[in-house]
Amino acid sequence: LMSAVFKNIPKTTKKWEIPSSVVAVTVEKETWPAQLASEYTPDSMKITEYFKKGYNSDKNSRYGKMCGAFLDYYAGATALQSEEYDKAMDLFKSSSNAAADMNLVNRASAGMAEIYYLKKDYETAWNTIKNVYAKDKSYETEYGTYGYGYAKALVDKGDTKNGMEIYNSVSKYTKSENLNESVYKQAVKL
Repeated sequence: LMSAVFKNIPKTTKKWEIPSSVVAVTVEKETWPAQLASEYTPDSMKITEYFKKGYNSDKNSRYGKMCGAFLDYYAGATALQSEEYDKAMDLFKSSSNAAADMNLVNRASAGMAEIYYLKKDYETAWNTIKNVYAKDKSYETEYGTYGYGYAKALVDKGDTKNGMEIYNSVSKYTKSENLNESVYKQAVKL
């Protein structure tokens, strides 16, 4: 009987392709709800799960909210790469608000901080990344970069004391120039 069944199974070497209505997400094994894997997650504890992109029918369920948060984050990252900053911000906020997974909340918040930084809202970028960095030290590059941007903006406005205080706290995390030249330019103005 089984040989008759196997005769009708087509032989193919073609790899199965993920339909466009499905997204693959790397999560940590044995977590429920599933949590995004981070760079600290051992490879042996990572697994790829597949989520249907159209989650609206059950988005009020725990699974639907989790899926929606993942999808919003990845859509936000795509919008950010395309320089669609307002769209990316809305998606990151939606992801952060819906996520139960702190890795995903941090990633979405870091995405928001990047948008603030790119829009030259250095104070908001700095305050946002400070909160992320307090929970996840892997964001030290962003912490240094956005802190430097805010410190330089303060120095350029004449608030040298606060600017240098921030700069001194982030200087070891950034490859940006030393703020001494900006401080000197402020002193020359006086």
